[in-house]
Amino acid sequence: MNKNALISQLLFCLLFFSLPSAAQKSEIKIEKNNERKVISVRADTWMPYNGDPKANLPGYMIEIAAYAFQKHGYQLDYQLLPWERSLELLSKGKIDCVVGAFKTKDRHFVFNEIPAGKEDVAFYGRTDARHWVYTGIDAFEGFTLGVIGGYSYGREVDFYVANPNNDVFFAKGEDALERNIKMLLSKRIDILVESPTIFEFKTRNMPSGVYIKELDRQNKPQDVYFACSPVKKESEQYAQWLDEGIIELRKTGKLKKILKKYGMTDWETNPDSPKK
Repeated sequence: MNKNALISQLLFCLLFFSLPSAAQKSEIKIEKNNERKVISVRADTWMPYNGDPKANLPGYMIEIAAYAFQKHGYQLDYQLLPWERSLELLSKGKIDCVVGAFKTKDRHFVFNEIPAGKEDVAFYGRTDARHWVYTGIDAFEGFTLGVIGGYSYGREVDFYVANPNNDVFFAKGEDALERNIKMLLSKRIDILVESPTIFEFKTRNMPSGVYIKELDRQNKPQDVYFACSPVKKESEQYAQWLDEGIIELRKTGKLKKILKKYGMTDWETNPDSPKK
């Protein structure tokens, strides 16, 4: 074999083995197709809106989100996290969305347009508490309030609890409401502030519920929304998908079936239902 022929064969071998095989091409393509498209959602427990991710009833807003995102090929990564921490991560773009949010002036998030619920603010005391009516924040004078850190309770109450000179206990963590209930029963707080829907859902199977009564309500219902990160370019799209999901579920009657599992009715057709 002459020198030129040997060089030609060597070049052919190098070229042949440097090219990807059909199997290699297929493997790369499959890996790309199997990339997980995930949307992360966080919040503390706020049933019936959202609860245990592993439960058969994870919360109806979680079911709405899963439906809306799966239609576009995305999986839902939902986990429980304290509310304040959830909002912090949302602001930094570390997660995509939270559930059970109110639109307030200080929350510069990307909200969906169609409400996913409606909530009021209620005030709870022990059954042996004297008659009390909410006439404004002056009614709190002489009482210790129990609230949850990071929650919004309407402009008036938010203004009151933000004042460090007022007697307010802030419960934090995933079991914040349960802690406030225990604080109320042990007489360490006098008035527990919470949404009626949430409180009733939480206490309906709790013996301690019989020792607590609703004192009054703010009677200023607010709409409940999904909120997505203000620093992620995909947030507008996610919010739109959530709106489309709510519309489709309502139109097909599937929303009614989902809500029924939680003992709920559609907030748009039942405006007087218990209200965050």
